[in-house]
Formats: sequence, structure tokens, C-alpha cells
Amino acid sequence: MKYLRFLLTCVALGVAAASLSAQTAGTGSTTTTPPPRPANAALGPAIKAIVDANRAAIGTLLDQRKALLEQLKNATPEQRDAIRKQLQDVMKETQSAQRDLAKAIRDAIKARRDAAKPATPSGG
Repeated sequence: MKYLRFLLTCVALGVAAASLSAQTAGTGSTTTTPPPRPANAALGPAIKAIVDANRAAIGTLLDQRKALLEQLKNATPEQRDAIRKQLQDVMKETQSAQRDLAKAIRDAIKARRDAAKPATPSGG
């Protein structure tokens, strides 16, 4: 029984190795390179500006959160409740800022896509 299991394992490994060598034999190389990206795949300057502006705002909120977490370590029970409330407010602000960023990016992409569409002749 052990011999049969060993034999089946060897056969399975041999088939897998043969399949792999057949796949790489046609290319002549074992490494693959990703296909080239189209030229218009880069972010537009409007989108970059939106992301950069939001990055500073999010950084400020994260710094506030870090400071509150440090205060929480040495706080009394009464102070902990107040700090937790502040942390919740910071979290809500961060989520709101990220929602606004996503909406602004969607709007910028839509505007860019609409600007790239060819104009259709009216009338007809």
C-alpha cells in the first residue's frame, strides 16, 4: 500500500514537471514580464492634485489619532471616556475625508473620460 502511494506521488510529480516544462519550452524563458501599459493609464494631473491635497488632511487626522492614543495610555477612567469620544470623532472625520476623496476621484475620472470621448455630430 505504501509502495502504491509512493508510486502515484512520483507519477503525479512527473506529470506536473512535464507540464511545466512544456509550458516554458515554447517561450525559451522561465520568467514572464507584464504586458506594457497603455500610455493613458497614468493618473492625470487633476487626480494627482486631489490625492496630494487629501494626503495632508489624512496625515493630520492620523497625527491627532496617534496623540490621543498616547494620552489614553496614562489617562484616568474619566479621561479615558473623553479620549475615546475624541477618537470616535477623529475616526468619523477620517472616514468622511476618505469618502470625499473617493467621490472627488470618481468625478475627476468621469470628467476625464467625458473629455476624451469623441464629439458626436448632432442632428441627423
